[in-house]
Amino acid sequence: MARVVLLIFVKVLWIRPLTALSLFQNKLLVRQLRSQPSNVTLALEAVSQVAKLPCTVAMMEPDLYERNVDEEAAANAHLVAVEAIRVCGKANDPDKALRIFEQLPSEATRTMIISVLGGCQRHEDAMELLNSPLLGRPSAASYNAAIAACGKSKDWQLALHIFEENMPPKCKSIVTVNALLTVLANCKQGLQALQIYRNIEKSGSGKHRAKHTDSDAVTRQLVISALTRSGNLEEACQLLEEFNCTSEKPSTALLDLVVAAFTQTSNWKGVERVERLHQDDSKGSNGIAEFHHWEGLERVDSSWRIGTYGALTVGVRPNRNPAQNGIKLMFYEDIPNDDPTRKKRRLRKVGYLLMKNSISPEPTSSLLGMFLDPTDRGQGMAKSCLAIWILLCLQGNLIPVTGIIRKPLLALILQHTFRFVPISTKDSNGVLAELCRDPFDDSSVVLYSAALKSLEGAFSNRDLKQQNIKLSSEKPTKPGRLVKIICPMNPPENLHLLQSTCDEILSEEGWNCELTGFQIKSVFLGTPMDSSSGQETNREGEPASEEESKRPLMLGVEQKQLK
Repeated sequence: MARVVLLIFVKVLWIRPLTALSLFQNKLLVRQLRSQPSNVTLALEAVSQVAKLPCTVAMMEPDLYERNVDEEAAANAHLVAVEAIRVCGKANDPDKALRIFEQLPSEATRTMIISVLGGCQRHEDAMELLNSPLLGRPSAASYNAAIAACGKSKDWQLALHIFEENMPPKCKSIVTVNALLTVLANCKQGLQALQIYRNIEKSGSGKHRAKHTDSDAVTRQLVISALTRSGNLEEACQLLEEFNCTSEKPSTALLDLVVAAFTQTSNWKGVERVERLHQDDSKGSNGIAEFHHWEGLERVDSSWRIGTYGALTVGVRPNRNPAQNGIKLMFYEDIPNDDPTRKKRRLRKVGYLLMKNSISPEPTSSLLGMFLDPTDRGQGMAKSCLAIWILLCLQGNLIPVTGIIRKPLLALILQHTFRFVPISTKDSNGVLAELCRDPFDDSSVVLYSAALKSLEGAFSNRDLKQQNIKLSSEKPTKPGRLVKIICPMNPPENLHLLQSTCDEILSEEGWNCELTGFQIKSVFLGTPMDSSSGQETNREGEPASEEESKRPLMLGVEQKQLK
């Protein structure tokens, strides 16, 4: 008996001095794993080291663990395993992730391995871990991860089964509900999402949600999103009207979501129905664009045609934020129809311009961004698309400006081809950079600036990858072109020269606009037109004044006032 007591005493003395060392080593391993998120070899080595640490060994002996191991050190040991499983998931190696879980099982590692298996389209394996013999009853986090894993595999039925049949009521929370609604929205199961929301309203969960206003707003957003994605617009509109009768009015973004969906189906009565909710909104808004005035335009795919450019069809469509008069200028290419029995036109989306339009203090169209299909880049298509937008603005007496432009190539075309002028605002002063082609990769560009830290802060790794940009700390040997990015821009003072530049760019293919200047302005700003008289009207439907309807293009000193 004395020898047993002595042995336990020696173990305790051996573990305690090493607890601080184990804690430091675990934190160091976690930092290394996060710095190399795809290094599976490093992940396996880290887990191997953690498994040999005294705190991990003691953790496998519950009696000894409770008395002698620092809980923080033990938690950090599991954190290493969690990060290692995450690394295996990013490397698309779920088998090694499973091996790590089996070596260091815990509730934290179970939650992570379920997420990893879901991301690797192995949600059925993830479900088995909910009943893992290595651990007890799953936590709420593990159930939430399992529901999300089903969503990644588009198996909404299994996600619903977990929520309704497997998950104990005490584990359900607003986080769980939102996870399930996200799955149903992505799988276009609007009526199922609505039923879940109704059930929660009838149960006592409403009292719980009242304490979490942000979560309640997210829940509403997800239900409306699920209904609009699945085409259940009548149900979405009815739900908005219910929200409007409560103390928490539907947000402008929520109303805009339904407006955009109604517009896509040319349901103008539905648009007007939601507009009335906008008008009743006590918080007010900047005024929703009246897209039902597009009714006279020809519908092409999901857009409304306003002109043609060579083989391209140019159209407009509402953006996700109609309250800001946000629209997209769409460009489509006709695809030859090999099937004579097929009557519907086949179109390929070439790209689009995203803009926000404003009527006050001066009618402006602000370019926010641009997208071109990768197969259409490098052929001068960007110049043509921008020229069409500028000509539409000039013809409709709108001032073409830009928001903060972060894409170097887009900023280069605007500044060097169309002579747009970068401006400084309270939000951004811009960064002057030198742009040149990568000598070793024709598909990439190199961006150099003396203020390199500003560039690094402006571009995420995803931005750099998507735009094929490489940041350089060294000035290029072959001089590039100077461009100012991360700033808004105004058009040049000489708008007549700007129009000539656009005409020259579009002269080869031939730009044909099917709208008058008044109609262009109406489409961009969402203002109605008096079709019987051809007279422009203001937002209230009253005839526009002579000054409003015949406002000249701004030149010289007037243009400088914009700055």
